[in-house]
Amino acid sequence: MNYPFENDTERIEKRIAEKSVFSEKNRTFLIRVIILIAAFLLSFSGILLCNATLSTQQIAHVNNTTEAVGTVLGIVIVLLCTAGLAVKNILYVSVLQQVHEFAQLRAIGATYQQIKSVVKKERDKIAKPCIVLGTVIGFLVNIVLPLHFYWIPSIVCAVISGIFIWIITALAFQAPAKMAASTSPIEAQHTQATNYFRSVGAKRKLTPIRIGWMYCRANRKKAAYTFLSLIMSGILMFGVFSILNAINPERLASQPYQGNSDVFVLLNSTADEESTYDLMKSTPFTEEKKQKLYNISGVKDVYELYMLDGILTNSEGEKFELSIENAVNPETFKNEIVEGMQPSHELQNGAIPVAINRQSPYYQKLNMQLQVGDYLPYIIDTGYGQKEVELVVSGFVENSDTGLVIYTSGENMKSLSEMNCTLAWYICLDDNGKDVATEIIKEIFIDDDRVDVSVLADDVMALEDYFHNAKVIITVLVVLISLFSFINMLNTSITNAIARRHDYALLEATGMTKLQLRKVQQSESFIYLVGSFIGSCILGIPIGLLLCTQISKIPGLSYFEYHFPVLFVLLYFAAVVMVYHVVSVYQKKSLQQHSIIERIRTIG
Repeated sequence: MNYPFENDTERIEKRIAEKSVFSEKNRTFLIRVIILIAAFLLSFSGILLCNATLSTQQIAHVNNTTEAVGTVLGIVIVLLCTAGLAVKNILYVSVLQQVHEFAQLRAIGATYQQIKSVVKKERDKIAKPCIVLGTVIGFLVNIVLPLHFYWIPSIVCAVISGIFIWIITALAFQAPAKMAASTSPIEAQHTQATNYFRSVGAKRKLTPIRIGWMYCRANRKKAAYTFLSLIMSGILMFGVFSILNAINPERLASQPYQGNSDVFVLLNSTADEESTYDLMKSTPFTEEKKQKLYNISGVKDVYELYMLDGILTNSEGEKFELSIENAVNPETFKNEIVEGMQPSHELQNGAIPVAINRQSPYYQKLNMQLQVGDYLPYIIDTGYGQKEVELVVSGFVENSDTGLVIYTSGENMKSLSEMNCTLAWYICLDDNGKDVATEIIKEIFIDDDRVDVSVLADDVMALEDYFHNAKVIITVLVVLISLFSFINMLNTSITNAIARRHDYALLEATGMTKLQLRKVQQSESFIYLVGSFIGSCILGIPIGLLLCTQISKIPGLSYFEYHFPVLFVLLYFAAVVMVYHVVSVYQKKSLQQHSIIERIRTIG
């Protein structure tokens, strides 16, 4: 006598897998949605970052590959944790529901490897089309974006994205497949419900809430998967929305506006030193134009920024190219001094007093621990030659938003230079008539291509629009990722309702009303959702604060100011309430679909 699984069972395994895919429509749909979204997100973001990196390197000649790779790896880790856990939990719950079917296959001779093969074929049937479709959609969306598109790198990124999502899916299927193949026929016949209540002593009263809590604790592994997926999603959302909420566009826009100015006029030069110096020699910053500015109604002050290039030699004889500038507004600069005093125009023992910016990354490269009163050799480019001078440290500032190291007074800059070394004018305006004054300033320089005119109000508006669009895109991506966990929660509640029909029927037959049964179901869902919400807040809020604090310490990123994401917390809580309501409605309908006798006949 031959058992059905003794011979070549490839076709049988395939048919069983196909039957499982089509019979478990809810589970199959949920898994397909998750895999499709994951494939789209990774394909879209990977190709987008690849094209942005290549464009930056070709246009701006900036090597930002490390940052781009780091961002992609971050996205990969997030997808691995969220999508992988969600798929794994759905499959785990599904295998628990199908444990009797797998046991029957074992009883008629199916081997451990054959059961795993059935689950893997089911995986191929579900995952492959979704991975291909999601990857292609991500590729096509990048094509229609108004950005430069690089075909070959984008195709490579799409293929790598598809392969990685396949790896995530394969890992997610591995543990459930092993569990399905390891379940013995005898073990599978034990129903879950009767074991839930054996640990409860006869003296303890069984209430609907206590029964719901016991159901939640019955399978701790499944509960851990569900809690972990929901909490990780919450932490992700808290982190991302805390960062988005911390961005201050107005503070970012005002960084280049020194002296509390509203408008600045800057030489329109490249990063080439000779280009800047050539413009200075034929300077557009004349006394005539300066007087025109002061004659405009609403103009309070015009501050001048001077700049010269030079070479500083440290104590080890190493030479560093460092520019020197003046303190634009001496009154406000005085408040920035953290040690010593601001540089004066009077020489000290023939040396030029300077203030040193200790927070500049270029200061760290000097490898010098300077003190007030230290002398430094400096070779300055005056515009028509080089001059050796000596600098003396009069004080220190700590400004991480600029790379400038050396400051001195405006009078010292004029005495050192052999040309008009004005780099920019910073113009302060009254609040009244600011718009009119701005337009007049633009008119003065409209025909002079040697300068660029920047307006703080315009820059703030442009940055607000930019960050608004960025926030919308990032929010959509995070919400899509977070949907994994809520879909996971819905799937857990739905499969619990199906798997426990027999248990609920027994409880109802012993006198429990449908209202009490609904309380049992609602209490279990309440534990999952409220517990994960509290866990997300406990872990997510400090993580969001820590992220914003650390980012604000990065030079140039001080415009990150942490604010508690009140709106996000309210929306997150509303989403939890909505999911709880949807689950409750489904559970109520599921209790009304079948009679007690039909549910008692159902094997758990």
